[in-house]
Amino acid sequence: MFKKIYCCLMMLGSSAFAAQEHKLTVAINGLKPAVGSVYVAVYNREDGWLKDQGSFKSSVVTAKEAELKLEFLLPQGAYAVQVFQDLNSNGKLDMRWLPPGPDEPWGVSNNRTDRIGPPRYKDAEFEITAEKEVMINLVQI
Repeated sequence: MFKKIYCCLMMLGSSAFAAQEHKLTVAINGLKPAVGSVYVAVYNREDGWLKDQGSFKSSVVTAKEAELKLEFLLPQGAYAVQVFQDLNSNGKLDMRWLPPGPDEPWGVSNNRTDRIGPPRYKDAEFEITAEKEVMINLVQI
């Protein structure tokens, strides 16, 4: 009987440890104040990266200042963050044809915006093992 109770308590204790969450602060610079909304998406897997429904957690807030900080509680693991400012309030990141690319301010974690085409998940990925702040500088159009 004692062994069964001990095993149950050990399992509860280990699951509580696995569920421990850490605060991720996403600091965003370069917003156009008082224009549209800011979309922030946190991804925890590559196959969902940059997809509308692929994020692990997300938030939409009104752009009031040139800088913004948002907080997310996340379990330990690997993540990547995408941010864009929806200037025309249509709910999506508008793209332009020439030169090809986003037509609204955008950015990703690790500020990897130096390649042709969309940023790769592995370039934006970082680890959460404790409280962390990620600074994202938006690319202006």
